[in-house]
Amino acid sequence: VDNISSPNAANIVAGDHWGSQVAVLASSVISACQTEARERKLLDIDPLAVSPTLLELANQKVNMTAIQSGLWDQTLRCLETDACQAAYVMGWAFAYDVIRWWAWDNARRTQFVNALQGKNRDVPTDYEDFFHLELHEYDVLQACRDANLMRPKPGKLHDRLKECLRERNDYAHANDNVATRESANAYIQKLIRIIQDQPFSCFT
Repeated sequence: VDNISSPNAANIVAGDHWGSQVAVLASSVISACQTEARERKLLDIDPLAVSPTLLELANQKVNMTAIQSGLWDQTLRCLETDACQAAYVMGWAFAYDVIRWWAWDNARRTQFVNALQGKNRDVPTDYEDFFHLELHEYDVLQACRDANLMRPKPGKLHDRLKECLRERNDYAHANDNVATRESANAYIQKLIRIIQDQPFSCFT
């Protein structure tokens, strides 16, 4: 709001009574908005805080579900407002939902469910069950690996995702880790590369 400038009186034609009144009115409105914004302690939003790579995906939003779109918007807003620790959490939540949807696709669902049953885990019958069952992220990742869905290198991909989850956990709990804009962008970009690569091939 502070960057909004008042109309330049020099640009108003001499003798233009209405133009002068508009300039005075605009200046008053801008001043009131600036005062109210400061009193409400609004957060600064910096679009430049988001890396070009992430902005490109934001502009596409190809084949995202409504939930994924919301999670992605919140991830970017965390970066834009310098809530870097929260960006780790939201970035993982977005990528994890993408992976979970991928595993739940008709082409892979039977293998995925069988792998969960083999580990004596709760088995969803509808996608919404994921939101209520005692089914942890590690369980889902392991089921994808055990069902041989993470080809061509299931073990390596599983380990990469587990490492990303551990990194998310480092910032989701109270400790002395300090998240920065650069580290949060790098973490989320790493997640995006994973879900854009085989076997997920999402948003490409």
